[in-house]
Amino acid sequence: MIGFQFRRRLKPDEALILVHNKDTIGGSSIHMFFVFTSLAVVWINSQGRATHVLLARPWRPHYASPTPACYVLETSPDFIERISVGDELDFIPR
Repeated sequence: MIGFQFRRRLKPDEALILVHNKDTIGGSSIHMFFVFTSLAVVWINSQGRATHVLLARPWRPHYASPTPACYVLETSPDFIERISVGDELDFIPR
């Protein structure tokens, strides 16, 4: 999966959700190699709660939630102001 690699910018409403089989720390870690823009990153556990929120910077080798998660939401940096650890999220298909 390429994700947002090689992208110079994101649209304000653009996002990517990475899905894993179970809550895990190592399995839900990400890297920012070949990602040229900062991203708001939210780790979400199987109960739908945000476990970690941060602004991921380009070209960093490793980011992970300190607690297990099975979803990783990557989106535009302005989203970070609207979410906090412990918030509950629902995924609604478009």
